[in-house]
Amino acid sequence: MERERFWYLGFLGFLGFLGFIRTGFFGFFAFFGFFVIPKRGPVDTEGLEIVHVPIKKIIVLEVIPMRSPEDLAIQLAPMISMGQPAVLSWANGVAFLSSPLPPSTDKLMNNYLNGIIYWSGIHFALMPEYQPIVKVEIETGGTLEVGVMDVSQNRVFNDVGSWLKNMGASPM
Repeated sequence: MERERFWYLGFLGFLGFLGFIRTGFFGFFAFFGFFVIPKRGPVDTEGLEIVHVPIKKIIVLEVIPMRSPEDLAIQLAPMISMGQPAVLSWANGVAFLSSPLPPSTDKLMNNYLNGIIYWSGIHFALMPEYQPIVKVEIETGGTLEVGVMDVSQNRVFNDVGSWLKNMGASPM
């Protein structure tokens, strides 16, 4: 069998990865679902080697504690008002919003390929119990509802939640 050929755009693939990290599975496909478009035929998987390179380290440049999950949810208001898919992540009693840096230099790409990821920042607030939605009253009137995705089954996000929980949240 002939391998199926894929058309892809590397930069959009990376953005899709960021979309997955930031907004979860649904945001990834809703916003970047066009990343891989099959050209033709079935895939011959005979002889295919799949290698998992786990994330070994996340380097966070700025940690921003928030008073409450509602204060954290307000950070997403501009994105949501523009129709962007946006959700908070939750693990180990902490709601958070991370901002990964794109591997746009050779050094960052080399680190990325070796399992070292850079985040420009992470906003977080303690949220002892998981809630699927955080409701916030906005200044212009009305209520903003922000989805919260339970990512505690993911080893990396589970570790991030534990790390943030150990830091605690202090009022700004």
